[in-house]
Amino acid sequence: RAVWHGCVDGIEARVAYQLDGAALEVRLELVNGSGLTVEEIQFPIAAGLLPIEGGRVVAPSLSRRVIGDPFGKDLMGDHRVAYDHFQKRTYRYPHKMTTAWMDYGSAERGLALECRGMDFSIADFYVYKHIEKKRQPMRRTLELGIGHPRRVEPGGHWTSPPVRIILHEGHKRQIREMGKLTREAQAEVDKC
Repeated sequence: RAVWHGCVDGIEARVAYQLDGAALEVRLELVNGSGLTVEEIQFPIAAGLLPIEGGRVVAPSLSRRVIGDPFGKDLMGDHRVAYDHFQKRTYRYPHKMTTAWMDYGSAERGLALECRGMDFSIADFYVYKHIEKKRQPMRRTLELGIGHPRRVEPGGHWTSPPVRIILHEGHKRQIREMGKLTREAQAEVDKC
Protein backbone atom coordinates (compact mmCIF):
# COMPACT_ATOMS: atom_id res chain seq x y z
CA ARG A 1 0.00 0.00 0.00
CA ALA A 2 1.32 3.43 -0.94
CA VAL A 3 0.10 7.03 -0.95
CA TRP A 4 0.78 9.93 -3.32
CA HIS A 5 0.02 13.48 -2.16
CA GLY A 6 -0.10 16.78 -4.07
CA CYS A 7 -1.55 20.27 -3.81
CA VAL A 8 -2.30 22.80 -6.58
CA ASP A 9 -3.94 26.20 -6.02
CA GLY A 10 -5.31 25.12 -2.65
CA ILE A 11 -6.86 21.87 -3.91
CA GLU A 12 -5.22 18.96 -2.14
CA ALA A 13 -5.26 15.46 -3.60
CA ARG A 14 -4.19 12.23 -1.95
CA VAL A 15 -4.18 8.96 -3.89
CA ALA A 16 -3.91 5.67 -2.04
CA TYR A 17 -3.07 2.64 -4.14
CA GLN A 18 -2.36 -1.01 -3.57
CA LEU A 19 -2.07 -4.22 -5.55
CA ASP A 20 -5.04 -6.55 -5.36
CA GLY A 21 -4.15 -9.63 -7.39
CA ALA A 22 -3.78 -8.54 -11.03
CA ALA A 23 -5.43 -5.18 -10.29
CA LEU A 24 -4.18 -1.89 -8.99
CA GLU A 25 -6.81 -0.56 -6.60
CA VAL A 26 -6.81 3.24 -6.30
CA ARG A 27 -8.77 5.76 -4.27
CA LEU A 28 -8.69 9.57 -4.41
CA GLU A 29 -9.30 11.91 -1.49
CA LEU A 30 -9.80 15.54 -2.50
CA VAL A 31 -9.85 18.53 -0.10
CA ASN A 32 -10.93 21.84 -1.61
CA GLY A 33 -8.98 24.58 0.15
CA SER A 34 -9.44 27.02 -2.74
CA GLY A 35 -12.09 29.69 -3.07
CA LEU A 36 -13.65 27.96 -6.09
CA THR A 37 -16.17 25.14 -6.41
CA VAL A 38 -14.96 21.90 -8.04
CA GLU A 39 -17.73 20.66 -10.36
CA GLU A 40 -16.35 17.31 -11.56
CA ILE A 41 -13.44 15.03 -10.77
CA GLN A 42 -11.94 12.78 -13.44
CA PHE A 43 -10.18 9.87 -11.78
CA PRO A 44 -8.48 7.69 -12.85
CA ILE A 45 -7.41 8.43 -16.41
CA ALA A 46 -5.43 5.96 -18.53
CA ALA A 47 -4.11 7.98 -21.49
CA GLY A 48 -1.80 7.31 -24.41
CA LEU A 49 -3.17 3.83 -25.13
CA LEU A 50 -1.96 2.60 -28.51
CA PRO A 51 -3.85 0.24 -30.84
CA ILE A 52 -4.09 -3.42 -29.89
CA GLU A 53 -4.60 -5.80 -32.78
CA GLY A 54 -8.24 -6.84 -32.66
CA GLY A 55 -8.84 -4.36 -29.84
CA ARG A 56 -12.30 -3.10 -29.00
CA VAL A 57 -14.00 -1.24 -26.19
CA VAL A 58 -16.65 -3.13 -24.23
CA ALA A 59 -18.98 -1.68 -21.59
CA PRO A 60 -22.13 -3.21 -20.06
CA SER A 61 -24.25 -0.44 -21.54
CA LEU A 62 -27.95 -0.58 -22.31
CA SER A 63 -27.04 0.72 -25.78
CA ARG A 64 -23.91 0.31 -27.92
CA ARG A 65 -22.11 -2.22 -25.72
CA VAL A 66 -19.15 -2.65 -28.11
CA ILE A 67 -17.04 -0.14 -30.02
CA GLY A 68 -15.47 -2.54 -32.47
CA ASP A 69 -13.08 -0.11 -34.17
CA PRO A 70 -12.18 2.59 -31.64
CA PHE A 71 -9.24 3.90 -33.72
CA GLY A 72 -11.31 4.00 -36.91
CA LYS A 73 -14.84 4.78 -38.02
CA ASP A 74 -16.57 3.96 -34.73
CA LEU A 75 -15.15 7.14 -33.18
CA MET A 76 -15.33 9.30 -36.38
CA GLY A 77 -12.26 8.03 -38.20
CA ASP A 78 -9.43 10.53 -38.47
CA HIS A 79 -11.65 13.54 -38.97
CA ARG A 80 -10.99 16.46 -36.65
CA VAL A 81 -14.26 18.29 -36.56
CA ALA A 82 -15.66 21.23 -34.66
CA TYR A 83 -17.68 18.73 -32.66
CA ASP A 84 -14.98 17.04 -30.61
CA HIS A 85 -17.58 14.93 -28.80
CA PHE A 86 -17.85 12.62 -31.83
CA GLN A 87 -14.49 11.17 -30.81
CA LYS A 88 -15.70 10.51 -27.29
CA ARG A 89 -18.24 8.02 -26.00
CA THR A 90 -19.52 8.25 -22.42
CA TYR A 91 -21.43 5.62 -20.46
CA ARG A 92 -23.16 6.71 -17.25
CA TYR A 93 -23.50 4.29 -14.36
CA PRO A 94 -26.10 3.42 -13.08
CA HIS A 95 -28.28 5.30 -15.58
CA LYS A 96 -27.13 3.53 -18.77
CA MET A 97 -24.85 0.75 -17.49
CA THR A 98 -25.82 -2.44 -15.73
CA THR A 99 -22.51 -2.70 -13.86
CA ALA A 100 -19.65 -0.22 -13.40
CA TRP A 101 -16.76 -1.28 -15.65
CA MET A 102 -15.21 -0.65 -19.08
CA ASP A 103 -12.63 -2.67 -20.98
CA TYR A 104 -10.29 -1.97 -23.91
CA GLY A 105 -8.64 -5.09 -25.20
CA SER A 106 -8.55 -8.11 -27.44
CA ALA A 107 -8.72 -11.86 -26.98
CA GLU A 108 -5.07 -11.79 -25.81
CA ARG A 109 -4.67 -8.68 -23.63
CA GLY A 110 -6.20 -5.44 -22.47
CA LEU A 111 -6.93 -2.88 -19.78
CA ALA A 112 -10.09 -2.53 -17.73
CA LEU A 113 -11.44 0.04 -15.28
CA GLU A 114 -13.88 -1.03 -12.61
CA CYS A 115 -15.59 1.19 -10.04
CA ARG A 116 -16.23 -0.71 -6.79
CA GLY A 117 -18.51 1.72 -4.93
CA MET A 118 -21.37 0.13 -3.02
CA ASP A 119 -23.67 3.17 -3.01
CA PHE A 120 -24.60 3.34 -6.74
CA SER A 121 -23.01 6.78 -7.07
CA ILE A 122 -22.97 8.24 -10.57
CA ALA A 123 -19.81 7.45 -12.54
CA ASP A 124 -19.25 8.47 -16.17
CA PHE A 125 -17.00 5.93 -17.90
CA TYR A 126 -15.56 7.34 -21.12
CA VAL A 127 -13.32 6.52 -24.05
CA TYR A 128 -11.81 9.38 -26.05
CA LYS A 129 -9.73 9.13 -29.22
CA HIS A 130 -6.88 11.63 -29.53
CA ILE A 131 -5.59 12.37 -33.04
CA GLU A 132 -2.21 14.05 -33.41
CA LYS A 133 -2.09 15.00 -37.10
CA LYS A 134 0.94 17.29 -36.68
CA ARG A 135 3.12 14.31 -35.72
CA GLN A 136 4.87 12.41 -38.46
CA PRO A 137 3.60 9.80 -38.77
CA MET A 138 0.20 10.81 -37.46
CA ARG A 139 -0.59 9.19 -34.10
CA ARG A 140 -3.88 7.99 -32.63
CA THR A 141 -4.23 7.14 -28.95
CA LEU A 142 -7.12 6.33 -26.64
CA GLU A 143 -7.90 7.70 -23.22
CA LEU A 144 -10.10 5.73 -20.83
CA GLY A 145 -11.32 7.30 -17.63
CA ILE A 146 -14.05 7.80 -15.10
CA GLY A 147 -15.69 11.16 -14.46
CA HIS A 148 -17.33 11.71 -11.08
CA PRO A 149 -19.88 14.57 -11.27
CA ARG A 150 -19.46 15.75 -7.68
CA ARG A 151 -19.69 19.31 -6.46
CA VAL A 152 -17.01 20.01 -3.87
CA GLU A 153 -17.59 23.44 -2.34
CA PRO A 154 -14.72 25.52 -0.89
CA GLY A 155 -13.69 23.89 2.38
CA GLY A 156 -15.34 20.62 1.37
CA HIS A 157 -13.86 17.19 0.71
CA TRP A 158 -14.70 14.11 -1.35
CA THR A 159 -13.41 10.56 -1.41
CA SER A 160 -13.79 8.40 -4.51
CA PRO A 161 -15.11 4.87 -4.41
CA PRO A 162 -12.41 2.22 -4.84
CA VAL A 163 -11.44 1.90 -8.52
CA ARG A 164 -9.57 -1.05 -9.99
CA ILE A 165 -7.23 -0.73 -12.96
CA ILE A 166 -6.67 -4.18 -14.41
CA LEU A 167 -4.15 -5.36 -17.00
CA HIS A 168 -5.53 -8.65 -18.27
CA GLU A 169 -4.99 -11.56 -20.63
CA GLY A 170 -8.08 -11.26 -22.81
CA HIS A 171 -11.69 -10.05 -23.00
CA LYS A 172 -13.74 -13.10 -22.21
CA ARG A 173 -11.84 -14.18 -19.14
CA GLN A 174 -11.69 -10.66 -17.70
CA ILE A 175 -15.34 -9.84 -18.38
CA ARG A 176 -16.35 -13.11 -16.73
CA GLU A 177 -14.18 -12.27 -13.68
CA MET A 178 -15.60 -8.73 -13.41
CA GLY A 179 -19.12 -10.11 -13.66
CA LYS A 180 -18.38 -12.57 -10.84
CA LEU A 181 -16.88 -9.85 -8.67
CA THR A 182 -19.88 -7.64 -9.33
CA ARG A 183 -22.26 -10.43 -8.29
CA GLU A 184 -20.22 -10.92 -5.11
CA ALA A 185 -20.39 -7.18 -4.38
CA GLN A 186 -24.15 -7.21 -5.01
CA ALA A 187 -24.54 -10.12 -2.58
CA GLU A 188 -22.78 -8.00 0.05
CA VAL A 189 -25.19 -5.12 -0.60
CA ASP A 190 -28.16 -7.50 -0.35
CA LYS A 191 -27.01 -8.58 3.14
CA CYS A 192 -27.42 -5.02 4.47
